[in-house]
Amino acid sequence: MKNKGISLIVVIIIIVVILVTLGIGITLFSKNKKVNNEKYNQEDTKIEDNKNTIGNVDEKNFEYEEIDDGIAIIRFKNNDNIEFDKIVIPDSIDGKKVIAIGRKYTDDRVMQSVIGNCEVVIPKTVKFIGPWSFSNSNGVTKVSGGENVEAIYGKAFYKCSNLSEVTFLKNVKWFSDSAFSSTPLSKSALEIKKTSNMSSGLVLDETFDHHKINDRIGPYTYKDVEGGVAITHFRNAGGDSYSKITLPSELDGKKVVGIGMMDGTSSMCFDLGLNGCEVVIPDTVKYIGKLAFAAADGLVKVSGGKNVIEIGEESFSMCKKLEEITFIGNVQKVASNAFEGATLWNSKH
Repeated sequence: MKNKGISLIVVIIIIVVILVTLGIGITLFSKNKKVNNEKYNQEDTKIEDNKNTIGNVDEKNFEYEEIDDGIAIIRFKNNDNIEFDKIVIPDSIDGKKVIAIGRKYTDDRVMQSVIGNCEVVIPKTVKFIGPWSFSNSNGVTKVSGGENVEAIYGKAFYKCSNLSEVTFLKNVKWFSDSAFSSTPLSKSALEIKKTSNMSSGLVLDETFDHHKINDRIGPYTYKDVEGGVAITHFRNAGGDSYSKITLPSELDGKKVVGIGMMDGTSSMCFDLGLNGCEVVIPDTVKYIGKLAFAAADGLVKVSGGKNVIEIGEESFSMCKKLEEITFIGNVQKVASNAFEGATLWNSKH
């Protein structure tokens, strides 16, 4: 009986040891499983964050062009239709500063592929946001950063139906009246402009962006003519109002000798907006072609042009606000109908 009692005790001890060992194993397994699950969840969250946020080093999502002082972003690529939470635009590409979102005289529609509810962060290197750059970008709800943005061009945020905030708007030196049209910010933006010291119109001198597209440099389309080139079109992509435009004396290394064409093939080539605008003609120009400034509603004054010798047919027809051409007394030949429909001019001359 004594031996049986001892045997029973031994068996009980063995069973207890086995149970304790199993318990420890199960506990450790559970802990390890919990740690592994937490690690997996962290990694999964990190992957999800990376999926929904474009960082400022991820240049492959952006198409760009070089302009005078740096880089202009011309397209954000979202071929997979991903709903991003945040897009941080890079401050440099190929070692050059990103100074623009879109180009001043081209409707690039840069951010049109943004979907979801997304904040777009503008780098401090950016100086301007070009016309139509964010137009119809319904996924953009907020635009931040942009500490040094100076100008926002026409229709830049047109029909951004979910845009509720542009954090730097009060610091901008000028923005177009149409920059926020058909957005929730349309009224408040115009109120900001009204109560600030912003200029009512753009001033354009010869330091325009010299990016070249086919036969256009900056806003100017041109044709080769005898002795140089003639400006045949002024591109106003955003429909903005200009207060003064100083035309360039040369394009593509060639003298600008004409504004418009004498045969009328470049009619109504100046869209200046509706505000009062002065156009300064360079001294290289010899003639102003047929219909060149026709129906330029905002034109009030033409200056410079000391070597203009001819003004073609209907050159200033329907320029109803035109008051002054400073060099008119030096012109040798003026077509009889050059000012047809220019009511204010005709009432004074």
